[in-house]
Amino acid sequence: MLFDTCRKQTCTSSPGTTNTVAPAPAASAPAGDNVAAPAGAAGKQNFTILNKTGHTVVSFNVSPTSEDDWGDDILGKDVLNNGESAEITFERDASACLWDLKATYDDNDTTEMKKQNLCEISEVTLTP
Repeated sequence: MLFDTCRKQTCTSSPGTTNTVAPAPAASAPAGDNVAAPAGAAGKQNFTILNKTGHTVVSFNVSPTSEDDWGDDILGKDVLNNGESAEITFERDASACLWDLKATYDDNDTTEMKKQNLCEISEVTLTP
């Protein structure tokens, strides 16, 4: 796993890798891919992504783990240059905690991070 300990800390990942290990849900949280945010925590999945790869992130997808589709590129027409960061915010009614993240770089390499508990992660740092 290329993530440093991810509970309320910085997580790191590298291009061309797939991260499949996420922090275990809290004992009171239901098991499975549809772990919901604790009561009163809806919208707490917001996080910062920091690009330290040496490449430009040309697209970034965030999808609930329970979905098979990556959905839209949340950067839209924007890119995330090396050294830049972006705030990723969720609608207040978002309740799922487990999300899959995918970064695509200017050289067409990708990083996929599966089953990330965004209720416990506040920053994701992409590294080479």
